[in-house]
Amino acid sequence: MKLDLNFASRHYVNRRLVSKAYWLVAIGLLCLLIWTFSQCLFARDQIQKSKGQLAVIAQEEREVLGTKSVSLDSLNLDEIRSKFTTNQMLLDQDSFRWTALFDRMEILLPAGVSIRRFQPDYEKQSLAIEGVAKNLSALQQLLDRLLEADTISNVYLQRQSETKVRDTSGKEYPALSFSISLEGVF
Repeated sequence: MKLDLNFASRHYVNRRLVSKAYWLVAIGLLCLLIWTFSQCLFARDQIQKSKGQLAVIAQEEREVLGTKSVSLDSLNLDEIRSKFTTNQMLLDQDSFRWTALFDRMEILLPAGVSIRRFQPDYEKQSLAIEGVAKNLSALQQLLDRLLEADTISNVYLQRQSETKVRDTSGKEYPALSFSISLEGVF
C-alpha cells in the first residue's frame, strides 16, 4: 500500500459547522452573562434588605438599652456596684419572711413575757428584741428557750432593768424590761 501525502492540497474545513459552533458559544456566553448579571442584581437586593433589617434591629436595641451608651470606666463601674449592693440588700430584706419569725417567736415566748419591738440588722444578720417580762423567772425561761432553738446561733442579753407596767384597768405592776440580741436569725 502506498500512501501519498500532498502537502500542497487544501484541507477541507466545514465553515458552516464552525460558524454555527461560534454562534452557539457566543449565545451560551451571552446567556451566562445575563444570568450572572441577574444574580448580581438579586444579591444587591438581598444586601439592601439585610441592611434595612439591621437598621431596624439596631433601632430596637437602642430603644431597649436606652439612648445612653454604657461605658465601663472606673467611675461608672463603682456606680454600678453601689446600685447592685443596694438592690441586693433590698432583695435580701424582701426575701426574709417575717411571718415565719413571728410564728417561731410565738412558740418560744413563755407566759408573762411580751415583746415590744423588733429591730433587724440585715448586714450583721442579727435581730434586736425589746420587751417586758413579768418576773425574772419568765425572762430566764425566755432566754433558755431561745438558746435551745435550732434557728438561732447566739443569744445575748443586752440590758435588763426594773420597770412598771399598767394593765387595762390602769393598775401598775412591777416588771423587768429587757433587750436581747439574736444572731443567725436570717
